[in-house]
Order: sequence, then C-alpha cells, then structure tokens
Amino acid sequence: MRDKRAFFYEKSEPKRQESVDCLKSMEPLEDLINRMRIFQESRILLTAVELDLFSAVGQGATAAEAASRLQTDERATEMLMNALVALQMLQKEKDVFSNTQLATQYLPSRKRHQNFTPKYLICRQSFR
Repeated sequence: MRDKRAFFYEKSEPKRQESVDCLKSMEPLEDLINRMRIFQESRILLTAVELDLFSAVGQGATAAEAASRLQTDERATEMLMNALVALQMLQKEKDVFSNTQLATQYLPSRKRHQNFTPKYLICRQSFR
C-alpha cells in the first residue's frame, strides 16, 4: 500500500515545475523592466540637476514656489518633485518640499559650483 503523502507529492510536482519554468521565462522581462526603471530614475535626477531644482527648493518650498523660481510649469514641477521624493532626494511634509541630506551634500547648486555637471558625481565617487 502506498503512502498517501507520496501520492499527493507526485501529483503536485508537475505544477510546481510549470511555475518554475514560468518564472524562468519572466527573467528577461524583469531585466528589461529594471533597465527601463533605472533609466527613468536617472533621467528624473538629471532633469532636476539641469534645472537646478535643488537650489530652488533650498530649505523648503512648495511646488508653486519652486516652479516660479525656475520659471517652469507648476504641475510638471510638482510631478518631478514627487518623483524625487520617491527617489529619496527630496522630503515632503504637507505641500512643502525640502532637500534631503544626500541631495544637500552631493547635488550642489550651480551658484556655488559654476563648473558642476552630473559627470562631477561619477568622478568624485571614483577617487574616494
């Protein structure tokens, strides 16, 4: 007489293998999605640097105040600032955004560093 548990495992094994095969087939898709996400995060950060958004935010500013300082569209600026909150480069309390310590330390304003470019970040970290 066969053990009931052995019978159960024999029947469930093919389904388990199917789910493993399905997960393996999704690995290239996950890789593609991750690459796109990394590009999006990079583009968000570079846009903020190019606009000098971190200077406009300073110690605290609403999206409307930052947009006024940068002469940009308020809605688009708020969307960018919310994306930077998700990337932990800005903090948001109610409607007021402020720079995180990381942004303050590594993303200087153009006014303080006239020759600053995003390449500066890469080079600076390479020689530490």
